[in-house]
Amino acid sequence: FFRASRFRFNVISAAEVYFLRAEAALEGLSGENAQQMYAAGIQQAMNMYNVDQVKINTFLAGPEGTLSG
Repeated sequence: FFRASRFRFNVISAAEVYFLRAEAALEGLSGENAQQMYAAGIQQAMNMYNVDQVKINTFLAGPEGTLSG
């Protein structure tokens, strides 16, 4: 579903929105916590591909799950 072009418009996923919010927070454009937005983006992206929650938690606990902007 996510790999085939079926529509004539762009869709922004929840994961992408969270990553954009993390970037905005890093730039001081919002009062949100950049790390929380980044982690939520990873969570949403992995949920979209049905990754097991245990694997998501392991990933988020590792260095890749930490925003170092």
